[in-house]
Amino acid sequence: MSKKKIKVKVKKRKLKVKRIIVCILLFILIVLICYYGCKIPIKNIYIVGNNIVSDKEIIEMAGISNYPSFVNTRTKDIKSNILKNNYVKKVNVEK
Repeated sequence: MSKKKIKVKVKKRKLKVKRIIVCILLFILIVLICYYGCKIPIKNIYIVGNNIVSDKEIIEMAGISNYPSFVNTRTKDIKSNILKNNYVKKVNVEK
């Protein structure tokens, strides 16, 4: 009896380069949007209802005199810094 040799077909997997490139580009795009989104500075500062303390002094107490990033500033920190002044009883910070 003779043995037959069975040929095994090996399928080669093809890399789907287009999908990989699209995924990498989307990832880079998301990272860049987040990076530049965190760098958006504060554009306007409105101070309402103060008669005793000057606006400039309140801005300096809050730590926003150099217009830092809008995302990186926390309202809780701004409130606590302004409330350290004896003349200030109540603070309302809105973004």
